Amino acid sequence: MARGRWLTPDEPGDVYVSRCISVPLNLLPALNGALDTLGQSYNWEAQGTMTPDEAADAYRVVLDAYYESECGVAQIFPISAFMFWNQGVITQGNALLYTVEARQAFLQYWNQNAPAINDTIVFDAVLQAGTYDLTMMGTKSNTQGIATWSVDDIEDAQTMDCYNASFLYSQQTTISVVVPTDGLHYFKCKMKAKHASSSNYNNIATFLMLRRTGA
Repeated sequence: MARGRWLTPDEPGDVYVSRCISVPLNLLPALNGALDTLGQSYNWEAQGTMTPDEAADAYRVVLDAYYESECGVAQIFPISAFMFWNQGVITQGNALLYTVEARQAFLQYWNQNAPAINDTIVFDAVLQAGTYDLTMMGTKSNTQGIATWSVDDIEDAQTMDCYNASFLYSQQTTISVVVPTDGLHYFKCKMKAKHASSSNYNNIATFLMLRRTGA
């Protein structure tokens, strides 16, 4: 690794090697989280002809096969996930701006700069099927919009209104969502609307957390 990143090869190669991993249940979420870092382009540095995005995309295929594989024992899927906001992938709008703020949880937050209607960020997590509390830790102010969430492109009817007349830090908002199956799922946050008194569609957030509450 160079500067904390893996170096990209020239190509993935066409020879596959299979490995069977046996891991204690309580360590499985950490193992999945460590493997998932290889599917993020910012953990790769270009050396071969593959770009970091191409290397990460190729590794996502490997991860999908790993999560769906069986090795003689039942697979145990995580029942919680925690992601800092910059671990999401922007699919519409401008890049994330990082801000250090002593009054905010974890002393930091991110927002798309400049904000616009339909700004979208997507997170992925491997989870057990069930009902989950989906919690966003962010801020509220008179420039922020209303967040709509989708699970695997199925939009949830609940929204998160981030408007407040004055700026409020460390604001935790939770909705209940359903994860339909065991495995890899995608959680999309889209700023589709805003409060009538808000001047913009900003979303200022620190982390996303998912915790299973029932079947």
